Amino acid sequence: MEPTFFPITGYKPVLISFPNHASAIVLPMSQKRMPACGKAGGEDDANEMNTASALHQDALVFDAHSDTLLRVADKNYQLADRHTEGDMDLPRMREGGLDVAGLAIFVHPRKHEGRIRERTLQLFQALERQLDLNSDLMTLARTTAEAETIVAKGKIAIFVGLEAGDAIQDSLDLLREYYERGVRYMTLTWINSNNWAGSSGESEKKQGMTDFGFKVVEEMNRLGMMVDLSHASDETVRDALRVSAQPMILSHSCSRSLCNIPRNIPDDLAQAIAERGGVVGVNYCLDYLDASFGERIKALRDQFAPREKELREHYKDEPEVLQQHLEALRTERKQAAACFLAARSDYRIVVDHIDHFVRLLGIDHVGLGSDFDGVEYFPSGLEDVTKLPCLTEEMQARGYDEVAIRKILGGNFMRVFRKVIG
Repeated sequence: MEPTFFPITGYKPVLISFPNHASAIVLPMSQKRMPACGKAGGEDDANEMNTASALHQDALVFDAHSDTLLRVADKNYQLADRHTEGDMDLPRMREGGLDVAGLAIFVHPRKHEGRIRERTLQLFQALERQLDLNSDLMTLARTTAEAETIVAKGKIAIFVGLEAGDAIQDSLDLLREYYERGVRYMTLTWINSNNWAGSSGESEKKQGMTDFGFKVVEEMNRLGMMVDLSHASDETVRDALRVSAQPMILSHSCSRSLCNIPRNIPDDLAQAIAERGGVVGVNYCLDYLDASFGERIKALRDQFAPREKELREHYKDEPEVLQQHLEALRTERKQAAACFLAARSDYRIVVDHIDHFVRLLGIDHVGLGSDFDGVEYFPSGLEDVTKLPCLTEEMQARGYDEVAIRKILGGNFMRVFRKVIG
């Protein structure tokens, strides 16, 4: 059943569905509950939050990267249900004001070695089942015009991205097949290099792109598929900049100037991407935002790594038992991390990276790319998608005007998507 709309000027519609999804009604977004962002309660603070709330709910909000489909495929995670685990589901997306979600189809190249295509198709099927089950709440978008129409109907628009070029298995035919199935952007690499592009996760190799890698970028340009440079090595970024005739994005990356790790983008390459019309989506992963936190977490992971390796070897033929043991190990590791998690940076560190990119690149080249459900640790106050309005409040508190905030929340990504995919 199609939702019924009330024409309320100045607000986006919000879809409120009955549990069986048989019918729905649309109410103004201003009636959604807004999370508190941890400020003391004075009258001025309340007024500021109310203003930020209204702006956030009226703006189009686009998150360029999340890994929630992994939960859907592996844990029977129903997007229509509100969960206490994970970072995103449809009720929480709606509460957080999210309008356009970039959902990644990510296949771990080592874990699924020998069955990458099978796993890729499994994730497509998981997504398509959720789209069918929740057709009154979410719809796949293949163009920006479709996304805008979907949002205008009170639904969440879904763009699909492939994370890791390994998924195409060195085949342009597979790239085209995935495009036909709905993929509109792809990271060239993940934390590992592949046969045709180098990864920031193996930065010591200083590997760029091969001739086939150039053909991949050229074919993506021809199809109207966005080239996503998150995870790419500096050399791969430079090579892509030489060959791509279209703007490119970093869907979920942070500033190397503020957090000096290879996974983040250096200023000169961010500028080159922006000069060609691209956009940097700031990642919320605390490891990429705060170098000192990342160092402590890495030491902790290294401490637990031998036990994880032992478990994977011991239970390699019992995948369900292995997952139970790995979950228990992760819980133990999180308990060990509690002492410094309590003192971790809050959501304002994300806006520090936004500030840096705005000063460096200009207001037209910065967006949001959460990495929700893809990483372990987020800043306090930004634990899941419901907390997105806190970023709007903080940007407003720092003096960003309405036009600038709307661009960062989603306008910039919509502009570059419109240019590349139509």
